[in-house]
Amino acid sequence: MASHPDTRDGQAPDEVVDMIRQFTHDVASPLTLVLALSELLMQQSQPDERGHEDLKQIQASTREVLTMVRSLAARLPV
Repeated sequence: MASHPDTRDGQAPDEVVDMIRQFTHDVASPLTLVLALSELLMQQSQPDERGHEDLKQIQASTREVLTMVRSLAARLPV
């Protein structure tokens, strides 16, 4: 299999790695904020209040995406 001229040993070029690293950081930061704020709102609400279940879904979805983003970041070369 032919390798891309900008790659070394089948690795992505440094600029691509840097771009992905920046992307994962830029996505993870607001997701972390959404998770923290939804947790705060959950603590201030009662399970039977309107919106409580929505907050639980927001948290679950945010955790899922954050896990994917962190997994991507963990696969980047050091």
